[in-house]
Amino acid sequence: MSKEGNNSCGITAVILGILSILFAGLNGAILAIIALVFASKQTPKNPWSRKGKILAIIGLILSILAIISLAYLSQNPELLAKYMPQLQ
Repeated sequence: MSKEGNNSCGITAVILGILSILFAGLNGAILAIIALVFASKQTPKNPWSRKGKILAIIGLILSILAIISLAYLSQNPELLAKYMPQLQ
């Protein structure tokens, strides 16, 4: 497979990067890592590859923040109950 003329890995990286943003969390982190792998298979000058890499990094950061937030809220349920009284 030629790296210059074929955009398939770059387009796949963009799609997976978008999905990683939409599914922030553990699934989003997995999708972002896969998107980074696909983006690295394409030449760095390819615009699809660069956009896919940027989206994957954004998705990975959002996923890490979501995982940290959920871990923090699971350790402090009183904080969640304070803002969501219908859970009590």
